[in-house]
Amino acid sequence: MFEKIKQFFSRGGGNVQRVNSLGKIIDHPKINMTSEEYERIQSNSRYYAGLFDNVRYKNTYGDIKTRPFVSLNMAQIVAKRIASICFNEHAVITVGTKDSEAQKFIDETFKDNDFYKSYERYLESGMALGGMAIKPYIDDSNQIKLSWIQADAFYPLRSNSNGISGVAIASVTTKVIGKAINRYTLLEFHEWKDDDYVITNELYCSVDSADVVGKRVPLSELYPDLEEETHSQGVLTRMLPTYFKPAGMNNKDRYSLLGLSVTDNAKNTLKQIDDSFDKLNWEVKMSQKKVTVSADAIQVVPDENNQTGFKEIFDSEQDVFLSLEGGLDDKSPIKDISLEPRVEPFISSISTNLKLLEMQVGLSTGTFTFDSNGLKTATEVVSENSMTYQTRNSHLTNVEQNIKELVTSILELAKSVKLYNGPTDEEITIDFDDAIFVDKQAQATYLLSLLSSGLISKKYFLTKQLGVTDKEADKMLTDIDNETINQQPDQQEQNENTLLGSGDE
Repeated sequence: MFEKIKQFFSRGGGNVQRVNSLGKIIDHPKINMTSEEYERIQSNSRYYAGLFDNVRYKNTYGDIKTRPFVSLNMAQIVAKRIASICFNEHAVITVGTKDSEAQKFIDETFKDNDFYKSYERYLESGMALGGMAIKPYIDDSNQIKLSWIQADAFYPLRSNSNGISGVAIASVTTKVIGKAINRYTLLEFHEWKDDDYVITNELYCSVDSADVVGKRVPLSELYPDLEEETHSQGVLTRMLPTYFKPAGMNNKDRYSLLGLSVTDNAKNTLKQIDDSFDKLNWEVKMSQKKVTVSADAIQVVPDENNQTGFKEIFDSEQDVFLSLEGGLDDKSPIKDISLEPRVEPFISSISTNLKLLEMQVGLSTGTFTFDSNGLKTATEVVSENSMTYQTRNSHLTNVEQNIKELVTSILELAKSVKLYNGPTDEEITIDFDDAIFVDKQAQATYLLSLLSSGLISKKYFLTKQLGVTDKEADKMLTDIDNETINQQPDQQEQNENTLLGSGDE
């Protein structure tokens, strides 16, 4: 029985309706999502990656040419900015108490999975694409690992009053067989059927085509140890995958279970910024130095690439000279005809649209600035009344729920396979890092007044103001006591007053 449960959580496996082939994943009868929603996610993905079609233009001779489109890629910058102020490595997740069995197990699991760094990184993707999910599973070494699922691989099946109650997760594997490229798509369905938690696996394969999911094939073709369907009744109280989506209503499809990207409602502005930035780069390139020279100063030499033809040269190391038949009007053999690039109009356009973008994504004015030296991002925000702070709080509600659900899933999964024997319903608290929103000098003044009134201890002051651990604070206090034993009273008072200055660090 134990091996069956372990196998269930290691791989998964339920099949109600046999599907023999699929064109797109959303064609599956279990998935009730519109193609427009996933087209929107693909569009978000292109903006996030900064991938756009080449620019087509006509050159001097009327020939159609192409050049790469140069993007400022503000979709990625905005997503990274919002993700970093919502969650970072300084967050503290407490399960029960600091010394509880659950806390120790979660700390060990998060350390093994490099959770804090990974969460901030994938949270950026979730902000950019409109969502992400995390699924704990048992690996071959009998340890809990975390699978990070991005928005384009997550397919809700249905929902209830508490959120999404059934999902499909897609993963693609490419395998070369002979001269053919086989593209395998594994669909892993997680569903509740009354109190029975069922996982179903279906494998599809397409040959030399990325446009279709393909025909249904046996799981053994790629996963010999994977079962099609497994059940677990009474083991879990919630789904294993935990879903995060950015705060706010999905105004593109109000009935969709999926979230919106933080820039979904600002794509027109992103395009304006990118168009201006691309034209600025092209303007600079096209304004390279140009000089006309009299035909008398040009040499005619055989063209090595054309035995019957010739080419004109002035200096083989230069690319700025153009010959002009008949000489120059002012009798000078050389004349500079370079044009100054129109930099300021494009910079002004980018700056104006950056202000509009800040408003649309909920960031404070001045978060982004652009000048002749490029884009700059504000390094800190100190106002708790700022737009950035309010936006962060909105997203934090969903981040907090996502992490709490993940902790519960990990504990229940671990207990079901006897990796953990403690309680699974411990209270979970998350202390997010608010340092960038705190005026350190004002905080120091406030804490020092509490210290002087005897309402807080010196140890608490050090841990809160300097961000040191309890152990480090104890050592600091011991060192302070040792230094002040032989000091005069006026010296001790002076040392205490320096605590206020530590707030500037």
